[in-house]
Amino acid sequence: FLNPASGGTFLYPMQNRFKRVLKSHHAGKLLTINNPQYRQEVLQHTAFELYNDLGGYSSGDVTSQLLFQQPKKIKARIISKSEGILAGMEEMRFFVTGKWKNKAAKPFGTVQLTTLRSDGEKIHQGMSLAELHGSITDILKLERIVLNLLQRMSGIATLTSQFKSKIPHDILLTPTRKTLWGLLDKKACVVGGGGTHRLGLYDGILVKDTHLKFFKHDLRKLFMILMQNAMNLAVRFIEIEIENINDGLKFAAYYKQFHQKTGFGLPFYLLLDNIKPSDINKFIKILKNKNDFDTIFLEASGGITLKNIEKYGKSDVDVISVGALTHSAQALDISLEI
Repeated sequence: FLNPASGGTFLYPMQNRFKRVLKSHHAGKLLTINNPQYRQEVLQHTAFELYNDLGGYSSGDVTSQLLFQQPKKIKARIISKSEGILAGMEEMRFFVTGKWKNKAAKPFGTVQLTTLRSDGEKIHQGMSLAELHGSITDILKLERIVLNLLQRMSGIATLTSQFKSKIPHDILLTPTRKTLWGLLDKKACVVGGGGTHRLGLYDGILVKDTHLKFFKHDLRKLFMILMQNAMNLAVRFIEIEIENINDGLKFAAYYKQFHQKTGFGLPFYLLLDNIKPSDINKFIKILKNKNDFDTIFLEASGGITLKNIEKYGKSDVDVISVGALTHSAQALDISLEI
């Protein structure tokens, strides 16, 4: 991507930008049970929740203990009661099959699970998603944890799919860090067709308005401290939040100069926070006139809804991040029937 005619400036032409964006803002391949970090979060929202729900494994479901003193084996089905995108099946299988258990902790015996649908499938009212075979007491122990998991993740995946359908395929839609279930929420966004953005505070540099205020908006000082100390960090990208066009033009120029001097090529993003689509278009036009557009990436965020996202999608931004994907998604209606 080096362009000798421009003094060694990095260029990200449109046909290559999206591949770079996927590398920096889409870490979905890490959100699998095979990843110990993700597996730990799944345990937090399933096995640990079950432990708390039972008041410790020694207490249990007192209602079922009273009513089913000689519990029989039953078959139960998990059924969708609404339309949407299914998510959470990998996590449910890990939980129900008990691969996380050890010899000292076996809270629900030998419940057998048969999955009938897969993550990412479109589901509709009345569709069977999975079957459970086992003791009625064990299945009732699992019921709420399993349904909470599927309902929340499917709700997020469904909302993500709705947002994604309104923008071009080469603009990456991502959540923010406004999550309730952390990486599980981000996994649900991936299932719905989105990316991840940062997984946490550790894998991407994002300078926000709180950082800028500490430096009293001395943009050049902040930029130089940031870049000089970021060169040896194992992060996927560097991003700075801006609230007006003038600051954005300054940071774009700083980065171009810094790269020409150092050869530093980590993807550099400007986060356009609460900036109207019309102003974003003006900003991009200026960047292109200055030959700075192809050296940086742009993310739009703040106040973006299903009603206005199409306007942002018509600009040349690379990423659109929406907090509502995870903080306002409605749980999909899914139930368990014996």
